[in-house]
This record gives sequence, structure tokens and C-alpha cells, in this order.
Amino acid sequence: MAAPARDLTIVSADQDLVAAAQDAAAQAGDAIGTVSVIADFAALDCAEIDGHLLLDPRIFSAHSLHEWVMTCVREQRVLVWIMSFGNNVDADGLARFVGAQGALEMPLDLAAMSERLGSPFGVPTPVRPKLGIPDDEAILQHRDDILGGEEEDSFVANITQQDNGLFSAPYYNHRRDEERKRAHRFRFPCSEVSFSCDGELDDATLLAIVGVILCDTRDIDIVSQLGPSKFAALLPHTGPHGAKVFAERTISGLKKLGLKDVLDDDLDWEFESDTCPDGTG
Repeated sequence: MAAPARDLTIVSADQDLVAAAQDAAAQAGDAIGTVSVIADFAALDCAEIDGHLLLDPRIFSAHSLHEWVMTCVREQRVLVWIMSFGNNVDADGLARFVGAQGALEMPLDLAAMSERLGSPFGVPTPVRPKLGIPDDEAILQHRDDILGGEEEDSFVANITQQDNGLFSAPYYNHRRDEERKRAHRFRFPCSEVSFSCDGELDDATLLAIVGVILCDTRDIDIVSQLGPSKFAALLPHTGPHGAKVFAERTISGLKKLGLKDVLDDDLDWEFESDTCPDGTG
């Protein structure tokens, strides 16, 4: 299902900039709904805005642009873009610091801007890539480097479940809160996928399940067992489509194993997913 259309508000008195932004919106197709233009700060300050907001900093000549943006992203559901007429590297970092999506350098790159306007999160969110086949020989040769020293081992032991190697539930919940706050603050996607089944699991079955889930996770993902037969994966920088691909691939892997519970009944798997910001899971 396609992401719902977002409106675009262009804040500028520069007709060339407005025309370029309108062209980018047209290239974004159905991802953009209504396009409106605000030409002065007084009209902007009292407007109710939703969707994308493209700001020309010259409108803010007598006002603090960055303070206004911080207030705006706290109070309104809006993805803010700030036009840059100088060093775009510095401007982009400052824009993100105050809660904007980033800075767009003038003259506008229409293809790049339309790609951002067409994304549900204002940034490209590629599907999670397929993982390659692990090199078992290389892993064995570098096992000590991978596992680290005693200090690393002690830290890992404190945040993992010793019976299956997954992160502990308290650590998982802590990281979930952190990542969700970061996702809302910087408007980057973060997904959570949970897997559950009926029936009691023995140790061998549990380890087989863990192996399947971990097979498709990255080093930045957090996986935990949250109940006797419930598992969850936190996927930073993964949008709803990528989360769906991960979930379906994992469910497929679990079903292929033909796992059974302690009563020898087949395990029937279900999954749920949620993505923030915007809850489009």
C-alpha cells in the first residue's frame, strides 16, 4: 500500500524557488497532496501546517529561524526543510540539530528533492538488503577479535540472556525507548517486529528460533525474548516496508524448520510490526 499523500507548504517570496519546489512536488507524484505558498513570516507564524514545510531563511530576517523550527516540530506534524545559500554541510548539521529533516542547497536539485518528498519519512528508506552467506572459516580464524576481551565479555554478559544469547528484556526496553525518541527527534524511521507462537518450547527449539531471527539482523538491530514464546526485534533506520520484508523472511525461515512444541504440535507463527514516527507499521 502506498504511503498517504502529504501536503507541501513552500515558505518563500522568491518566485524562482517557489517554481522549482512546485516542479519537485510534481515529480513526487501521488506522495504530495496540496501545494501551498506562504510569502511572509506573519502569515507563516499563524498558519496550521501539516506535511512537508520548505523554508526560505530570508523570510526570517528579523526572527530566529532555528528557534521557530524547534517550536514548530514540537507542536505540529511537519517535516521541515531549510534552504541553504552557503555551506550546505554546516547548514545540514544545524538543521538536523534543531529537528528539521535537513538543509537543501540552492539551486534546488529537483530529482533529490522529489525523492525526499516522495519518501514516507522525508529520506530514502531502502529495503533491508539480503545478507550474504557467512564465511565460517573466517569467523573461526577471527573468533577472538569478534568476541573481544574480558571487559567486553563482562558487559555483554550483563545485558544478554545467558541461555540463548539474546539481549535481556530490560536492556531491550531501554534501547527501544532510546531509539523511538531518536526517531521522533530526527524523523528517521525505526521499526519493531515481534514474533509469537502458541505452545511451550524446549531448549533445542528455542535455539533454532533464535538462529533464524538473528540470521537476518544487522549489528545495529536489537533482538530479545520478551516472553516464553514471544520474540522481538528493534530495527533502527528501517521503514515499514523493510520491516515487512524482514518479518516475512523470518516467518518463512521458521516455517521451513517445521518446529514443534513440547507436546509435538506444530508451531503456528504470527508477527506484528510498528514503525515510528507516524505509526505506519
